[in-house]
Amino acid sequence: MLYAYWIIAPLTSLLAVAGAAVVFLRKRESALIFVAGFSIAYIALAMSMPHWINLRYVGNTFGPVCLLAGLGAWWLIEAGSRWMDTVDRRPFAAVAIAILIGGAAADYIRFRHYFVR
Repeated sequence: MLYAYWIIAPLTSLLAVAGAAVVFLRKRESALIFVAGFSIAYIALAMSMPHWINLRYVGNTFGPVCLLAGLGAWWLIEAGSRWMDTVDRRPFAAVAIAILIGGAAADYIRFRHYFVR
């Protein structure tokens, strides 16, 4: 199941892991803990039942996983901006935006290639 997430959306998966780490290590807000806990528990439940090993059954976790990915991206950008206090941030912001848009487009293309076809 985790490999299927990786096949569909590698950048989103990495950012979601970073977002979950932020939730459990830094930001202990109840809504964020619920989103991360729900995603992890539901995916673990689907992985533990042999007849549930299908992405259709974890489709309701795509939204929370993307929210965690957004939190992970925000944290990485914030950490990078603290590191670059003396340089112009606009080129780095443009590169970060291009990477995120490119990653989203690649996720969509991979989803169509592997699952729609």
